[in-house]
Amino acid sequence: MLLFSILIGTILNVFVPFEQTNEFINPTWISVIYLVIAIGCFVLYSYLYRFSTRLKQVLKMKDNNLLNQSFKFQKSYWKFTGILTIVFVGAYVVIGIVALIISMAKMY
Repeated sequence: MLLFSILIGTILNVFVPFEQTNEFINPTWISVIYLVIAIGCFVLYSYLYRFSTRLKQVLKMKDNNLLNQSFKFQKSYWKFTGILTIVFVGAYVVIGIVALIISMAKMY
């Protein structure tokens, strides 16, 4: 995703002339959005990786402290996933309402 975020901005800047872009559909903004998504994915996957490595150690050593640590990472993963879900659903609702208002304003 990091590579794609860099490439999409470069490719769109080369193939889409600056006169055809507007301030809302700017290739730089698309790159920034993909970069933010990549960072969010990295954080989520790092929680899952830490959970799985600790759990693998628990199976070998049968240590309850490591088991508690591994489940804390899984709990953090699900908290972060839930927060991101709420944020994106809220953003979709706001975008839908704004789009509806703009479309209604253009009708009259």
